[in-house]
Amino acid sequence: MNTVKCKVALLNAATFLAALTLPLGLFACASGKQSQKNDNQSSNNEDEIVLEYGDTLETDAASVEIEDTAIADLNEGVLTAKSTGSTKITLDGVKKKLTVNPAVVDVVLFTGQSNMVGRESSKYDVYIPEGQVYEFKYLSGTLEKVKNPVGETFNEVEVSSGSSILPQFCADYVNSSGRKIVAVHLARGGRSISYFVAGTGPIYNDIIEKYGACIDYLKSNENFEIGHQFYVMYQGESDTNHNMNANTYERYYMRFHNGLKEKFGFEFGALIANGRNSDPDSPEGVKRIGNVKVKLCREHDDIIMADVSVYNWYMTGNHENIRSDLIHLNAEGLKIVAKESCKNILNYMGLGEDPSLLGVDPVTYLEIKER
Repeated sequence: MNTVKCKVALLNAATFLAALTLPLGLFACASGKQSQKNDNQSSNNEDEIVLEYGDTLETDAASVEIEDTAIADLNEGVLTAKSTGSTKITLDGVKKKLTVNPAVVDVVLFTGQSNMVGRESSKYDVYIPEGQVYEFKYLSGTLEKVKNPVGETFNEVEVSSGSSILPQFCADYVNSSGRKIVAVHLARGGRSISYFVAGTGPIYNDIIEKYGACIDYLKSNENFEIGHQFYVMYQGESDTNHNMNANTYERYYMRFHNGLKEKFGFEFGALIANGRNSDPDSPEGVKRIGNVKVKLCREHDDIIMADVSVYNWYMTGNHENIRSDLIHLNAEGLKIVAKESCKNILNYMGLGEDPSLLGVDPVTYLEIKER
C-alpha cells in the first residue's frame, strides 16, 4: 500500500497556483510540498491518502468522486478532511483509499493581564491556515478559527479590545512547526499575581474552569487527539506599579504554576518579561519583577523565558513605536512579542529553526538589557 501523508495544510494564493502545475490527479499538501509516497507499505496494490482532520489537499484531476462526503468533500479543487474514518476516492478513474485520522492538537493556555488581553483597538491582519488553528470558546463550548479580537468576557476575564498576540503566535506556530494548535485565552487587565494563585485566585479558578472544559471537549470528540500542553503568561505590570515584594511574587507564581501542572499536566510554562510601568522614570519595579522571572527560569526546569523584548525596550528607552500608551503595546508591538515568543518556545521544544536549542531555556542566551 502506497501511503501519502500530509501533516499540515497551509493554503495561500501562491501555494494554490503552484498546485495547479502538478501532474493530473496528483495531490499536494496545501503547504505547497508534494506529498511523498512510502513504497515500503503495500496492501492490495491500492494507493492510500492519509490526512488528519482539518487538513486540505489540492488536485487538478478532471474527475473526482468521493464515496462518503461526510469523511471529506471537494470544493473548487480543494479536498477537505471533515471527519475521522475511511472512504473511497476516485481520481480520473483511479480508485484510492482515503483515511482521515484525528487531528493532533497542542493545547496552549494564554494568560496574564492587559497586554495579554490586548488593549490595541485596531485589528492587525495575519493569514490563519484553515483547519490548523483554533480558539476554544467557553461560553459556546465550541472551537473557532483564531482571529482578533480573542477571548471572551465571563467571571474575572475579558475579551481583547482589538488586537492581541494570539493570532500572530498561532500562525507562526503552525507555519514553523507543522503542528495544529488550540488556544485557550484567559486574561484580565490590572490584575496582580495574587489573582492567579491556585485555590484562591479568581483568574486561576476561571482557568481551571475554561481550560478544563476545553480538554473535556477535545477528549470527547473523535476528531481530535491532545498533543503538547503548556502555557504562556504575560503578567507583572500591576505588581511593578504596586511594589509587590519579590519573594511574595515568586511564592504566588509558584502556587499558580504548580497548581496548573498538578491539574492538567502542563509540560512547561513560558514567561514574557514585562516592561514599562506607569512611572517611566523609575525602573526599579520593572527590574524587581524581571529579576524574579529570570530567577524562576534559571531555578526550574519546567519554567522558561519566552521573550524579553518589552523589558529591553523599556530599559533602553526604545519603545515609542511599539506602544499605544505608557503600559500597553500597539499592534506592531504585540506582533513582535508574539513572533519572538513563538520562535523561542519552538526552539526549546525542538520544533523550531535551530535544533541545537532543544531543551535549552532561552533565558540562557537571550540578551537582557539594563539601565
